[in-house]
Amino acid sequence: MTLCFNYWTLTSFCVVILSAMKWPTLPSLNWVLLFLLIIMTTIRVPPVKWGAGIILGLMVIIIQGNLFRVKSHSVFKAGQDITINAEVNSFFKQISHGFEGVVLIRSINGHKLPWYQQSKVKLIAPHRLYAGDKVRAKVRLARLIGRFNGVGFDKEAYWFSQGVVGEAKISDKTSYIIFESLGFRSKLYQTMSRVVEDNKLTPLLISLVFGDRNVINNELEEGLRKVGLSHLFVISGLHIGMAFFIGCSLGIWLMGITGRFLYLPLLLGLFFALSYAFLAGFTVSTLRALLMCGLMACFILLEAKVSLLFKWLLTLSLVLLLDPFSPLSAGFWLSFAAVALIFYLVELLFSHPAPFRKLIPLAMVPVLIMPFSLVWFGGISVTGIAYNLVWIPWFSILVVPVLLLSVGVWTVFPNLSELMWQWLDMALKPVVYSLEVVEFGWLAISHSWVAFFLSGLMVFVLWPYLNFTSRAAALLLSLLTLSSIRAPNWQVEVLDVGHGLAVIIRKDGHAVLYDTAAAWTDGSVAKSIITPYLKQVGVHTLDGVIISHFDSDHAGGLSTITNQWNPNWLRTSQLGVGLPCVKGQEWRWQEVSFDVLWPPKRVARAYNPHSCVIRVRFGTPSPTLLLSGDITTLVEYLLLREGVVRSDIVVIPHHGSKTSSSIAFVEGVQAKFALSSNRFRGRWNLPAQEVVERYKNSGALWLDTGKNGLIRVDIFANDYTFMGLEISKVILGIGRC
Repeated sequence: MTLCFNYWTLTSFCVVILSAMKWPTLPSLNWVLLFLLIIMTTIRVPPVKWGAGIILGLMVIIIQGNLFRVKSHSVFKAGQDITINAEVNSFFKQISHGFEGVVLIRSINGHKLPWYQQSKVKLIAPHRLYAGDKVRAKVRLARLIGRFNGVGFDKEAYWFSQGVVGEAKISDKTSYIIFESLGFRSKLYQTMSRVVEDNKLTPLLISLVFGDRNVINNELEEGLRKVGLSHLFVISGLHIGMAFFIGCSLGIWLMGITGRFLYLPLLLGLFFALSYAFLAGFTVSTLRALLMCGLMACFILLEAKVSLLFKWLLTLSLVLLLDPFSPLSAGFWLSFAAVALIFYLVELLFSHPAPFRKLIPLAMVPVLIMPFSLVWFGGISVTGIAYNLVWIPWFSILVVPVLLLSVGVWTVFPNLSELMWQWLDMALKPVVYSLEVVEFGWLAISHSWVAFFLSGLMVFVLWPYLNFTSRAAALLLSLLTLSSIRAPNWQVEVLDVGHGLAVIIRKDGHAVLYDTAAAWTDGSVAKSIITPYLKQVGVHTLDGVIISHFDSDHAGGLSTITNQWNPNWLRTSQLGVGLPCVKGQEWRWQEVSFDVLWPPKRVARAYNPHSCVIRVRFGTPSPTLLLSGDITTLVEYLLLREGVVRSDIVVIPHHGSKTSSSIAFVEGVQAKFALSSNRFRGRWNLPAQEVVERYKNSGALWLDTGKNGLIRVDIFANDYTFMGLEISKVILGIGRC
């Protein structure tokens, strides 16, 4: 009974914390006092006793969530333009308009902040800063706003998991003071950068030694991801676990020679792990791994006779107690899976000392993290298992020991550092050469197949523990769920692309794309959002692309889409680009009809008034969709004269600008749903409030990507259903709704 209680308490504690981001609101601190009173007065009452894990989990989330809110409020209450004194917490990376990194704000406008109000912000500076530097500058503050499409990088969640409350920028026109404080780590960073400056492996060396992944270019990053080796070139839980394992192995070997120093393996393991974490700057992921290694050492020293599952649950609970929002980061899950395996290996090492033979199971890391890769990245590396079978032991036996030895030699004999970095370079070359051998490897998996795989995995794991009745009930529930699913005739998705537009119309694994959103110097929405989303939802063929007009926020990603998808046709209202999209044209695709309402002819350069306006429908009497681009009120008037704009669903013109959506147009459309694509708190302050009120007063339900994230419409014969991500990150203190 005691063992069952302990398992239940730890499990319930973890489940409550993991569920926190789904809460509709964050309770106030007053609830903590109530929970404390309950525990202190009624802890021996059986129902309360068995609810201890739940109560403790609630208390942790409420305390930590409100503490984050206090930190955020202390920064933003001072205004948008403030003067800060801050300490640099990370290496800065170069971006298109300066350098970017994380700093800890110690004071605002000359007022020193108490420890519980000191907060981290992402700082953009004109010059590179190094860890340990102090800076005094006038900055402009902004909220960290991400894009929510259920795919790609979740900017808000990531920075929140790192404890960063906002973004600050030092203007080029203002003066600022930097107090250099080059510690050991910064000196080593600069020394190594100079020594390996001309080496093509420099980015990998710096990333592996200091955890500075910013130096790895996109091409190399893509190559590492395809073959499943990305995790080897960022200091994470796996590397700290490797260092701990190497130290323990060395300690056991030395203990075998001397026959003394019983605690030497654990001491060396912790020392190696601590040293590597120091090189990484004690990042959140390395601190989590250090905590796990320390707990493992305690378990071994105390000779705790408990199962590996209980140790893992206890470790997870302690990590969540200290850092309850870390599960928002993919790195948390990947590191935890890897370190859980290392727990198992360390136990094997102490029970049957044979260090190097125990390294082989490390190749199972990619198998263990496969479910997390599917959930977070929408795919797996099919070559990852084979590559990790070779390179994880290689890193453990050669690369990481040489790395730690190089740092140690540099500390005592700086003149020999160049030789040591050359050794590390030689150890990495075979890994890099292997990337050129395989040109494939990354397999994108659709969302439906991911759900199917994870459900099957859960059944496989739980099946031996279920009785006949439970198995029958599970199968019956699955059949009822499958039979209740209605397949829509066609689907429409308005992606959250910030200020811009990208609408996907799809049916039976095929799709048509209306606009491609924006692009920039080294990327595009098409690459980071549209393509991953199409693959995630199971689109295998992009049949066509329609460009409303050629402003960059609507057509910026066209070249990326054509290169990656090679669509069968392209329609535009601009001369010389694709097939014409002009008034009077009609075509059918997958039984879906497209009727072009505007413009009357093609032009040399398609601007807002020349936007290709299309009404989309599926048979009769199917709900209709109006795609309006960025048309102006004059075009709206001309369309109204012909009486062709009435539609059930409208993607509103020009992102809700005052220059469109006139009262007459809104009344003429008579839409039941008005969808807007815009950036939350964007620089253009769109959509205009009066435009929103016009649609609401006309009886339309208003949805916009700025507040709702991705908007998906499933259209059936006579009705339709809507799904928005309903962004409401209440704990972050930046709730959109």
